[in-house]
Amino acid sequence: SPHSMKSFHCFRSDQPMIFSIRLNNSFSFWSGGFSLEKTDWFHLHLHQTNGKSLIIRLRIVEEHRTSFIVLNDS
Repeated sequence: SPHSMKSFHCFRSDQPMIFSIRLNNSFSFWSGGFSLEKTDWFHLHLHQTNGKSLIIRLRIVEEHRTSFIVLNDS
């Protein structure tokens, strides 16, 4: 939903931080993995079980040593 947030914390700083996302419903598959190593923006193509798909714009922002993943409709 718009303006919603989910918090996460990475406990293992010695391991690569690879993330994936899924829509908040049972009709979506998990996305492929992406890294937070570089602040950037890109598009994710999310597939759904009903054959439809959704393209999401994903932006990684770092502020005060905290990473944020911002999702928008493409």
